[in-house]
Amino acid sequence: MVGLGKTTLVSKVYRSKIIKAHFDCHAWVTVSQAFRVDGLLRRIVGEFFKEKEGVIPQHIDTLGRRDLIQILHDYLEEKKYLIILDDVCGTDVWNELRDSFLDNGHGSRIILTTRYQNVHRWPQGTGSWSSNI
Repeated sequence: MVGLGKTTLVSKVYRSKIIKAHFDCHAWVTVSQAFRVDGLLRRIVGEFFKEKEGVIPQHIDTLGRRDLIQILHDYLEEKKYLIILDDVCGTDVWNELRDSFLDNGHGSRIILTTRYQNVHRWPQGTGSWSSNI
């Protein structure tokens, strides 16, 4: 499933003015095969704060996972957010990250793009939806 335009399609949707207006905050993170959860969380926090606040929290590079998750929870608590996790290589990414994001009932969305069928077919929970492109 390489080269079918998954990232291009999601990128066009992500950058659209309608989507930007629909969500309070947005983050796009490309996931490498050798990802580290703390690194992904730092990049997500950085994307959110860079977009709205303009200032990334001090000492973000030294914060541990719990502190990063708390920052995310505090920031996203009353927001409708959109997160794109691009090029996810395995189900372990979502297993590691799922508790980092709030289901605050505001209609937030998390979109994963992947070239791997096992990720696409993996049951992601109530209310999840998957499309094979």
